[in-house]
Amino acid sequence: MNMDRTRLARLLFLAGALGEMGVGVIGLAWPRILSLLLDVTLDAGGLLVARMLAAAALAIGLTWWLARKDPDALARNAGGFLVYNFGIGALFLLQAFAAARPLIPALLGVVHVGAGLGFLALRPRQRP
Repeated sequence: MNMDRTRLARLLFLAGALGEMGVGVIGLAWPRILSLLLDVTLDAGGLLVARMLAAAALAIGLTWWLARKDPDALARNAGGFLVYNFGIGALFLLQAFAAARPLIPALLGVVHVGAGLGFLALRPRQRP
């Protein structure tokens, strides 16, 4: 990977890491805030699931934080980054269609799909 692509990959990892860690910490401390992201109400079971999702977001953010300086991280883990970002992006976009207030889920969907496209564009090319 050339220097510009490496720098862009680091920035993508850094932005993703900070965003996911922020959501994780806030979601663990105040899980009802996550209901605003999804435009849903949370009962006791929903609060548990929200905290579990926040812990997962924190774990993903920490993983990306550690990967930001590893030049081979994207090559080794491109599939996981793509599945996560396109999957989460699609889920947020689907939720936006069902939500009474679709702006936040739609915005998060677009951000995740954009990150997925970034990872897709920056992943190292396979050599024949």
